[in-house]
Amino acid sequence: MFKGRLLVLEDDPHVAKVIGIIAESCGLEARILMDHRRFFAALEEWNPSHIALDLGWPGRDGEQILTELARRESGARVVIISGSSGRVLDAACAGALHRGLTIIGGLTKPFSTAALRAILSDRAAGAGQSAPGSIQPEPAPVSAATLTPRLALRSCVG
Repeated sequence: MFKGRLLVLEDDPHVAKVIGIIAESCGLEARILMDHRRFFAALEEWNPSHIALDLGWPGRDGEQILTELARRESGARVVIISGSSGRVLDAACAGALHRGLTIIGGLTKPFSTAALRAILSDRAAGAGQSAPGSIQPEPAPVSAATLTPRLALRSCVG
């Protein structure tokens, strides 16, 4: 039985497939999208407990997607993935936290499967969902002060 649902928005099919495999190994049911235009429809119909979001999109900025997630008051736990510098990732995590999103980690590409597994397995195990798609609060508050720059794995939580 799955412990939660991960909605993946990633434009690289190989990276998306790896994320899906890792998510399922961590007890999360994964749905992969490689088209940002269908993301918000899937968000509404599927009600994921977790989101993995690539910041780099042709024609649409990942920051715009994070802003829209915040506007919709998404309670999903978010992992931000970026092929850009660590500074860009740190800024995206801080901005998303400031907007009220629950950021559970950030990864720069290329990332190790162990790094993603660590983020998802810790957070999936703590989700404590009683029904598919239900969202439980994080056990500890999150703040922008917990960003850890210059690491391949950037965890935005304490």
